[in-house]
Amino acid sequence: MQIFNVFSKIALKKFSGTIMYIVIYTIVAVMVSNAAQSESELDFTESKPKIYICDNDNSMISRGLSEYMFSKCEKKEIPDGENAVSESLYFRTVDYVLTIPEGFGESFVNGGELVLENIKIPGSKSGKFTDMYVDRYLSLLKTNLSGQKNVEKAVSDTMKNLSDTTEVSVIGKDDKNTNVNIIVYLFQFIPFIFIMVTVCGLAPVVMTFNRSEVKNRTRCSSLKNTSRNIQLTAGVIVYGLFVWLIMLIIAICIYGDKIFTTTGILFVLNSLVFMMVAVGISLVVSNFELKSGALNGIANVVGLGMSFMCGVFVPQYLMSEGMLNVAKFLPAYWYVRASNMLGGVSGEVYDAGKFAMYIGIQLMFAVALIAINFVISKRKKV
Repeated sequence: MQIFNVFSKIALKKFSGTIMYIVIYTIVAVMVSNAAQSESELDFTESKPKIYICDNDNSMISRGLSEYMFSKCEKKEIPDGENAVSESLYFRTVDYVLTIPEGFGESFVNGGELVLENIKIPGSKSGKFTDMYVDRYLSLLKTNLSGQKNVEKAVSDTMKNLSDTTEVSVIGKDDKNTNVNIIVYLFQFIPFIFIMVTVCGLAPVVMTFNRSEVKNRTRCSSLKNTSRNIQLTAGVIVYGLFVWLIMLIIAICIYGDKIFTTTGILFVLNSLVFMMVAVGISLVVSNFELKSGALNGIANVVGLGMSFMCGVFVPQYLMSEGMLNVAKFLPAYWYVRASNMLGGVSGEVYDAGKFAMYIGIQLMFAVALIAINFVISKRKKV
């Protein structure tokens, strides 16, 4: 057990970096969890500017414009007076004053030069919105007039076209997620943090033992190569279990008795299995002689890439079918499927058989990665 003991001592000395990742992850997870609990219903409400229209034309076109504008904006009145308009704008009683000059309708039909006059709060969003409504009405009316000379019919068609609104919907958690288990927010990002911790924290230690000079000295001893690899693997697994145990203690401190429910225990089991996958990834990576910068780069590529593709950072129900089909070849996909099923995130009803399948697939990934590590270590030339 010499290799195992030496590995344990070196790994413990570099455990400070692992603690940093765990602390950052815990803070983020708690913030997300609290935000999810206090999140209010998300709705879309169209802003209605306050406008006043002075229609001096009273034509079919001007009346249609007024009707459309008042359907989109809040109608306001301005008292008579020399400074009534400026005072209303100054005190924000109105946001926009539109004046339709006499003869505007006839001029518009015949391509005349009469234009609408407006006064608005400089630089205001409400003024820009109102200008957009006016331009929309006049542009559509001009299009309808180009195909016919009947002004009444053109105005009627314009109003009908403008009444066809687009329904705005927002995908919220309640659309796909009912009775979401709040524990899911702590376990959601575990694939990323476990990969980062093992690759950045464990791989450098294993790489130390895989250096040529160290391996040569080991081979000169009575220790067999198989025993050496088994002890290294055991050390990595124990380190991974230690990290997983810390995360379990944090989860208990945050959620208390919820972790000891049936669902909570299944969450914990799912995270334990994925830790074995992360251990396998770190073992494979450690077979290559990489510098610290390259190792961090690989950790980020594998961790972030797998997290984005498999639904850790982006919910799987928002991802394309093609992307999900590719993600099925990655272990994090099956972790997220199991986590979503337990947490009620995807709307998928819990099924013991499916959950066991998701766990089994992750275990096969872990076993395959550890086996690949043994093959590479055996065949790699010193």
